Amino acid sequence: MKYYAVIDTTVLVSAMLKWTSLPGSIMEFAFSGAIIPVLNERMDILLGKSEA
Repeated sequence: MKYYAVIDTTVLVSAMLKWTSLPGSIMEFAFSGAIIPVLNERMDILLGKSEA
């Protein structure tokens, strides 16, 4: 089963500081494709992936 989630920057930072933590597990799921990160339109524009 796939899950969709917005992953906050604090999760990213925490995962990088301690990969064996819960945030690290969340990122492992995201990298494996079990969790699909969700972006809103504004984030897509900021990342240059959408036309404004």
